Amino acid sequence: MNLPKLQLFIPTSIDLVHIAPDRIVYISSDGNYSTLVQTDGEMRMLSFLLGYFLSK
Repeated sequence: MNLPKLQLFIPTSIDLVHIAPDRIVYISSDGNYSTLVQTDGEMRMLSFLLGYFLSK
């Protein structure tokens, strides 16, 4: 059976990011914004608090 790979859908200030959980290194927070760092070194600014992830 071929199951689809799990993807997270995370809204940013300019787009909707589709990312596999194993590609996320960490997410840091600074005030009203969070930064998602990926395994390939790419960084994405997220326009919500880090607590958003903890409440889901």
